[in-house]
Amino acid sequence: RRLITTGCSLFNITVGNPYSVPHLGRPFDRPLPGATVPEEHPLEGVARLLEINGEFQKEFPEVPFVGTGYSWLRHFLPNVGAAVVCRGEASFIGLGRSSFAYPDAPKDLMATGIMDPKKVCITCSRCSELMRHGHISGCVVRDKEIYGREYEKLKGEME
Repeated sequence: RRLITTGCSLFNITVGNPYSVPHLGRPFDRPLPGATVPEEHPLEGVARLLEINGEFQKEFPEVPFVGTGYSWLRHFLPNVGAAVVCRGEASFIGLGRSSFAYPDAPKDLMATGIMDPKKVCITCSRCSELMRHGHISGCVVRDKEIYGREYEKLKGEME
């Protein structure tokens, strides 16, 4: 409430610390090297993020809340996002890791109404791995020319 009364006009809610419990705010299929595999299914993490954000949006409908944590949903992201916005549980949906993998997703959604399953984020955590080690971050899988090279550099540094 205090943030709203002091003029904060947009919120993006997440949970957990990405350095100690990354699966809480960034559900994934492949953890960072050396990290443990979470006991919960990634869909449980997505559901938690949707629920928490929805509670805030309903409590403070006058302020927009960004729906976050949708990358694991891949090409189903727009379907879930549309349902969440229609229910008033977010004002709009953010594309985090998804935007690295599929920067043209909004354009494709406007043109065709769907996201191409061959272009979506596969939640492999390599973009996070690059970031954690001080490299420029992007999608190693979908943009191999730039980020694949960057990832190879990182692997060379780690040996």
